[in-house]
Amino acid sequence: MSSPPSPPPVRLSTLGNFVLGGLASCSATIIVHPVDVVKTRMQLSGEGGAQRAHKTAVHAIYNIASKEGPQYLYKGLTAAIMRQLTYSSTRFGIFQTLLDKCTQEQRKSM
Repeated sequence: MSSPPSPPPVRLSTLGNFVLGGLASCSATIIVHPVDVVKTRMQLSGEGGAQRAHKTAVHAIYNIASKEGPQYLYKGLTAAIMRQLTYSSTRFGIFQTLLDKCTQEQRKSM
């Protein structure tokens, strides 16, 4: 028995490529942002010869959440989202649009 043929891939409009690229990059930023905040705080901890405030990443998360509140793990998220909306949505949108155009041109020449 043979399986039924698979449907052709869905082609998005140029605007769709930009919108989905922006949504994907913003989703990733929302998930990764607390890790980036902890990394930055750990890097800056102990600057200028001061004693390090965070021994491990878990310790840093605990310190930030208990002393400043858990919402401070998302401090600076607005700027990160704005960067993704401008930079990454453009990058993904242009890449996919050019890839689609090149693929169409290649098919025409075959």
